[in-house]
Amino acid sequence: MFVVFRGTQSLKNILTDLDVSGSASCDKFYETSCVTGSRSSSDPLFSTGVADAVSSLTHTLVFSILHLVVTFLRSGTPGSPAQIMVFGHSLGGALATYFTWLYPGIYRLLSVEHRSLLKPGIICVANAAPRICNCVAANRFTRLIS
Repeated sequence: MFVVFRGTQSLKNILTDLDVSGSASCDKFYETSCVTGSRSSSDPLFSTGVADAVSSLTHTLVFSILHLVVTFLRSGTPGSPAQIMVFGHSLGGALATYFTWLYPGIYRLLSVEHRSLLKPGIICVANAAPRICNCVAANRFTRLIS
């Protein structure tokens, strides 16, 4: 299953690229290592613009993927879960990277039936993506995908 995030296309997209006014530290539903309350230098932080963009479409995206898998890929048979592969360039690469960060938490929250339709791992190809996280998040992300 291919999920492609579009890159920067308009002035509004450029403003999302540049939105570093705040840092998102937690998507409490999906985050693999969630930070609540006050933040410290050891917290994983992400660009607010990218985090908000992905978080606003996560539910729709995940359930669209599940619908497509069941309806068109016929991967609903036991032992043949679909592999999700996300791609993106520029802003799209940043969105793909953040979705990849969230995916293990998303997968964990799916019902047993829905988890049987998807592989627990995700493949991400992000080309020329801007840096969207601090070093703490980058190091955790590296451990997450290892």
